[in-house]
Amino acid sequence: MLMVARLKNKDFSFWCLAVLGSIAGLALLFPVQFLLIAPPCLFSAVLHWDSCWGCGMTRAGIALLRGDWQAAWQLNPRSLIVYPLLLGLYLQACWAYYRQSKGLGNT
Repeated sequence: MLMVARLKNKDFSFWCLAVLGSIAGLALLFPVQFLLIAPPCLFSAVLHWDSCWGCGMTRAGIALLRGDWQAAWQLNPRSLIVYPLLLGLYLQACWAYYRQSKGLGNT
């Protein structure tokens, strides 16, 4: 939090856009075949579960960034809830910092 507080408004806007652009760019660089193969889940292997709640979330996130909703649903249906919530929290934090840096308060 201290690092965020030290950034100027212009710098923070740049970093918000840089993070979002990097995530989208990395998703486009991954080949579609990456969605079909993945290392086994450590929790499932150690605890002998059929699948854990997080299994397939990375691949589902990549599928969502590519716009492949059906693949994301097949890999992990929770991804359609979790990733929009995480995006909302990230954008809310960016907006709160922007308003604070402009002196607009919490209204």
